[in-house]
Parts: sequence; C-alpha cells; structure tokens
Amino acid sequence: MNLTVQRRLAAKILKCGLDRVWIDPEHIEDVKMAMTR
Repeated sequence: MNLTVQRRLAAKILKCGLDRVWIDPEHIEDVKMAMTR
C-alpha cells in the first residue's frame, strides 16, 4: 500500500522530515481514508 501522500502531509503538518514520520501498521486503514488535511 502506498501512503506517500499521507506521509508527506503528516511531515508538513508536524514540520519534520519524511523519514521521521512513522505510521502505525494497526491504523493503516484509518490513515488511508484521510486523503486531505
């Protein structure tokens, strides 16, 4: 599953790098539903 858009948005909101964003595997379905800010 490709979560690059969500990872990029999270990094922008948290003001950190893409490598610092960790998405919990148990909540991937919730994250996939969040397409926008």
